[in-house]
Amino acid sequence: MAPTLSAGGTQGLIYLNRHARCLSSIAVHREEKFLSRQNWWLRSTLATLPFTLAILPFTLAILLVAGCAAPPGPSDAELAEVVQKTDWSRARHVRIVLRDAGFAPTELRLRAGEPYRLTIENQGANNHYFNAPEFFASIAARKAEVAQHAEIKAPRFSSFELHAAGGFVDVYFVPLEKGRFRAHCHLGNHAEMGVEGVLVVE
Repeated sequence: MAPTLSAGGTQGLIYLNRHARCLSSIAVHREEKFLSRQNWWLRSTLATLPFTLAILPFTLAILLVAGCAAPPGPSDAELAEVVQKTDWSRARHVRIVLRDAGFAPTELRLRAGEPYRLTIENQGANNHYFNAPEFFASIAARKAEVAQHAEIKAPRFSSFELHAAGGFVDVYFVPLEKGRFRAHCHLGNHAEMGVEGVLVVE
């Protein structure tokens, strides 16, 4: 005899069938939502891909330059050690004169590892700068001094402004790096007028 379903059993099957369709609908909705999110991510990635490829060479170039950059110079402690160990009684006196038409001499030669007292004097009618940041970054400086007026003790300098008609400063230092270093006055067009020179460390 074939099995029969009671009214209660039929209603149970109907309920289960509806529940199954509901679960199936929820699963399809979730899958569509997931695919929609995946498509959004893919569209966003493809949209930004040309920009990413465009800036990639510049990014690689910046990283390459940063990786090949020269290592930092001596620390303040290392510079202080050089200054402390130097016999300053052996310092050689050299001189650079600034005039409105140029430096004298236009080229000053120094030897690495030797102590110096450099007098920079302005004999021009205008104020002038002695601007030589690369040179000053390559030396161990003991001090800058205006005789009978002031001493400035610092591990690093970048420039000095010398007042017209007699302004001067003495800089005590030891050159550490060999090379050619530009010095100039950056006021107005003074450099173009010849107020510049070169320091050569051999």
